[in-house]
Amino acid sequence: MAASQLALARGARCIAAAVMLAIGIPASAPAQTREPRVFVTAGGGVQTGGTALTDRLEWQEHVETATATVDYAGGSGQWLGGGIGIRLWRQFGVGLALSNASQSGAASVQAQIPHPFHFDRRRGIEGTTGDLTRTETGLHAQLLYVLPAAGRIRLILSAGPSRIETTQDVVTAIRFTEEYPFDTAVFQRADTRALSASAVGFNVGADAAFMFHRSFGVAGIARFTRATMDLVRPDGGRVSVEAGGFQAGAGLRLAF
Repeated sequence: MAASQLALARGARCIAAAVMLAIGIPASAPAQTREPRVFVTAGGGVQTGGTALTDRLEWQEHVETATATVDYAGGSGQWLGGGIGIRLWRQFGVGLALSNASQSGAASVQAQIPHPFHFDRRRGIEGTTGDLTRTETGLHAQLLYVLPAAGRIRLILSAGPSRIETTQDVVTAIRFTEEYPFDTAVFQRADTRALSASAVGFNVGADAAFMFHRSFGVAGIARFTRATMDLVRPDGGRVSVEAGGFQAGAGLRLAF
């Protein structure tokens, strides 16, 4: 009985070896290291490409219409954020990222103020505001493509829709001084108010991680986001904002 069992065991091994050879799998192939399926990243950096804004105000002054043009500078700021990605099938996966960016700068104001005694005789004034802040919070859904590992390097491409909420300090009124005979006026200050709006846009990006260990490394992050929305002033006027920009930075990567 023992001899027959030994023979059956040997025969089973031979059949298994033959089947594996037939389908191209070596009978003595070593176990392959399983690639991580979950990636978590946290970091920050610089956001550039913030768009400049131009707004126009109108109000009644001395029984005529006063006007003002406000130019908000664009520029760069800082961002912080993080995200998680899951590889679902082969090289494809899904991800969700959160970012918060902020920048600040002064706005320039040019206004035309009607004369209190003469119709159609406007007086020009100009000035600048203090620092006005813009913050943007973005939630980015992503379709991921995880490139095959190249040594310790892991590269992930991403794209998808984004929802961005923007809060911007906006000029709501112009204050000025004037004295008899009222032929000139002088800019005093601008009243401001923080307004918020949100809209759906898009994101595209890539990150490259250098893994010190299978589960730990550092990543370089590049992402472009954009969404267009209107901020509504208390007087009903609208300020069109193109939120987002190019985000570049670095962070820590955990993989499971």
